[in-house]
Amino acid sequence: YDTGLEIINEDANGISIHNPMNSFTSSNGFQLGVVVPSVFADWKYKENITFTGGFGFILNDQSYEKVMNVFDPQESINDDMFIAWEIDLKAKIVLYDSMQLLPYIAFFVPTDNFVYNTASNPLNFTEDREPATDMQMKVGATVKYNF
Repeated sequence: YDTGLEIINEDANGISIHNPMNSFTSSNGFQLGVVVPSVFADWKYKENITFTGGFGFILNDQSYEKVMNVFDPQESINDDMFIAWEIDLKAKIVLYDSMQLLPYIAFFVPTDNFVYNTASNPLNFTEDREPATDMQMKVGATVKYNF
């Protein structure tokens, strides 16, 4: 299963702790499913150049109660399903009949809910005990060559 998004995918590129393709669990150990609706649009700029824009959300399939703060296990939230969103910009450039260049840039923006799913890890919180939900960015390019 691959959404086509550069960061939210089965390899969790750039996301070492949170793999969104694995279901999260509620505080009672109940497995929550993950839904990743996404949409892509292609624009053929020239005969050999195509641009693609992608936008996707990551959601739990239902709301749940979760321990909010590892420093205070009694503090919990009944959060909504929204975990994060991502936007991707890609290009497909045909250099020769057998060679293609595929550059991309992707931005992943987690919400506080993203951190609460791993509240047991103190590294997911700042010194002020606020959720550390920094945006992640991935930039790269792939070259495809057909023999």
